Amino acid sequence: MLNKKRSYPLPELSPRLLEVSRLVRHGSVVADVGTDHAYLPIYLLKTDVARYAVATDVREGPLVHTRDNAEFYKVTDKISIYRADGLDKIDTYAPDDIMICGMGGELMLRIVTECDYVYRDGVRLLLQPMSSFAELRYGLCKKGFVAEDETLVRDGHMIYQIAVYTYTGEEGSLTPAQALLGPVNIKKGGALFKEYAEVHLRKLRRKISSKGGAGYDVSEDVDLVSEIEKILEDK
Repeated sequence: MLNKKRSYPLPELSPRLLEVSRLVRHGSVVADVGTDHAYLPIYLLKTDVARYAVATDVREGPLVHTRDNAEFYKVTDKISIYRADGLDKIDTYAPDDIMICGMGGELMLRIVTECDYVYRDGVRLLLQPMSSFAELRYGLCKKGFVAEDETLVRDGHMIYQIAVYTYTGEEGSLTPAQALLGPVNIKKGGALFKEYAEVHLRKLRRKISSKGGAGYDVSEDVDLVSEIEKILEDK
């Protein structure tokens, strides 16, 4: 798509990836893990947000598209593309902001916690999981990571969470609702947050009705519903 304010083409980003791009620090070196077509790092380079980019994927197929797109958008001198499992060899490029989008939360947790580089000062993780955000938050909190920022974005009929994490070394704690909805999101509140919380309330109530009726213990789910209801009452 051609941006009217510029004389060069820009990749068209989905709303969730565009929101991730807004959280990247200007002048940073970025890494996009599981890059697919590399539209996000290319967009950051073309808009002068990033000064250099690294794009990786575990599969060779997406990297073929990545190389083709880097040539099309004329950024081959500003991007390194290589095949890797997770964050393997990422320290070679010393990225400031590491973006991992579109994976499951548990896979993201493994990728992040197995890499020594992310424990350095100044390194930020920009995470947009498609599932298991509570498990991701619990795991990162236990390892000494803290949410520097969080946001919600609507993309089609779905609402996605995005979080920015940095390492502090201090193990924290989260309530079940904080793990599910995000402590920063809860503080920010807003109409989209309320809508998102209501979505989870409906899911939890259906789960309680189904499992409780079958004789399963649903006390933790009941407590979580109460916690979320209390959060919404205070907004």
